[in-house]
Amino acid sequence: MVPLLVLSWVERSRALLLLTVVYLAIELVPLTTGWTGIPFTSPWSALPTFGVPGLLLLLGALGFGLAELPDRRNAS
Repeated sequence: MVPLLVLSWVERSRALLLLTVVYLAIELVPLTTGWTGIPFTSPWSALPTFGVPGLLLLLGALGFGLAELPDRRNAS
């Protein structure tokens, strides 16, 4: 968490700061399995705890990657 905050400060990136704040909020809110319908005794019961923050970071990385792509429409 702290590395993301430091990186957003060094890069002066508001988008990265927003991603960091949303990630922090998701990490601080306890994600239980009640809203997913997964029983506590299931081997998949850890999925909300690790899957939701992981998915957020994956989507954030995809968004930053797409933002860095060159705009090829203006090349012609």
